[in-house]
Amino acid sequence: MPAGRLVDVYGKWKVLFAGVIGCALSSLSYIFASDLIHLYLIEFFFGISFALQRPALLVLMMVMSGKLNRGLRLGIFDSTDDIAGAFAALLSGIVVSSLGFEPLFLLCFSCYSISGLFILKSRMEIG
Repeated sequence: MPAGRLVDVYGKWKVLFAGVIGCALSSLSYIFASDLIHLYLIEFFFGISFALQRPALLVLMMVMSGKLNRGLRLGIFDSTDDIAGAFAALLSGIVVSSLGFEPLFLLCFSCYSISGLFILKSRMEIG
C-alpha cells in the first residue's frame, strides 16, 4: 500500500509520527550495526520510515497553508527543506570528522525524537 494511501486511511498525524519515530530508531540502530547486512536492513527500514513521513508532511503543509498562495507557501517549504538538508549534510561532515559517527547518530536520534514530541504537541493544538 502506498504511503499516501496510509495517510488517507490512518490520518496524517499518525503516519507522520510513525515515520518520524521510525527514522529516530533507524538513526539509533546504526550504533549497533556490526555487519554489512545490518546496514542494509537499517537503510531499508529508514527508507520505509521516510516514505511514511513525507506524504503525511506534504498533506499537513497543504492543510495548514490554506488556499491563498498555497503554491508559494509549498514552494517556500520545499526550498527551506532543501536548504536545511544541505546544511545538515555540512554539519554531519563536521561532526563526523571531529567526533566520529556515534555522536552523529545520537544527534540524529535526538532531533527525530524531539520532532516526534513536537508532532504530538502540535496534534493536540491543531487537531
